[in-house]
Amino acid sequence: APTRNEHIAGYVDTGGILRVLCFNGSTWSDEWSGTTTVGGNGTNGRRFDIAYEKNSDIPMVVYSKNAAGANELAYRRKTGAACGAANWTAEAPIDPTTTSGIVYWVKLATKPISGSNELALAFSDSNNHLSARIWNGSAWGSEPSAALQAAPGLELAAVAGATDNFDLAYE
Repeated sequence: APTRNEHIAGYVDTGGILRVLCFNGSTWSDEWSGTTTVGGNGTNGRRFDIAYEKNSDIPMVVYSKNAAGANELAYRRKTGAACGAANWTAEAPIDPTTTSGIVYWVKLATKPISGSNELALAFSDSNNHLSARIWNGSAWGSEPSAALQAAPGLELAAVAGATDNFDLAYE
């Protein structure tokens, strides 16, 4: 966290379940685990990312729903100051219009300007398409009208999602 001794970490277990932990300055706690299947079990992609809003100091986790077609992504925010599962919002969907496959890669970046709560989100799917969105502090928007990269798609080594082939920064 930018202004307090707090850290949020996550990992995907061998069953493809996202595990999110919180460090309060002295101990780690299991925030929400066992209910969010992102898939991949570490074999293709990084199916979640975590970033803090600069001004509000609120962390956000965006993750794949391991589903294609609609609501391929979801997010949760920790709105309470302390660690603990009760301080996280319920899951909310993100339904990209420019991708339709299972999301394999998710990347977040914080807008570094003081007073801003904006986050940038970039993601690629099983069709090797790349798209993006902007969080304005209260809602997701600014998705391009077409995928940033579409057919033939992003380069791949062997299978879709096996290669980290894009990056994200917020200027």
